[in-house]
Amino acid sequence: MLKLLKSVIVSCRVEKIVRVALLSLQNFLKSEIAKDVVEIDALQALIALEYEKWRDQDVYDAIKTVKELLEAETSKYTNFDRYMSELQTGQLTWSFIHTEKFWIENVNKFDQKDFEAVKLLCALIAKVSTDETSLAVACHDIGEFARLFPAGKKVCKRYGAQSLVMDKMNHHDRQVAREAL
Repeated sequence: MLKLLKSVIVSCRVEKIVRVALLSLQNFLKSEIAKDVVEIDALQALIALEYEKWRDQDVYDAIKTVKELLEAETSKYTNFDRYMSELQTGQLTWSFIHTEKFWIENVNKFDQKDFEAVKLLCALIAKVSTDETSLAVACHDIGEFARLFPAGKKVCKRYGAQSLVMDKMNHHDRQVAREAL
């Protein structure tokens, strides 16, 4: 349902419909599923809505209110714990926690619990899976770790990440092959 609301916000320009979608998102952000609203990356859609021309000032106010709520929620979930919970599910998706900003802020936390995050990433890459998105994100994340963590390449070599990623360079999915490269 949240993805449908986001698609309405992205594609619809009827003010009444956009206002109802925004109010729905606002209600969701005040509930226990606020984390799910953050995960669908609705913030980008709201930023785009700000630059649209609306006749009704209430739409601008609703956009501003929902954007502020969403930014507050996003700042709660943009952290290493959020990354670890996604990593433990084994289903990675492109989101705000796979950006360079996240990596710069959190790369030094990867040595916790004897590099548990690196071990989970290696297990995800080694797993024979049909989920190309998770595989591509895992390859990307290993690359960011190796690039930004002091002695990251040595850690990757110790856990076999280098050979696992190199095996994916000839993957049939172009996105996986690109991220492995």
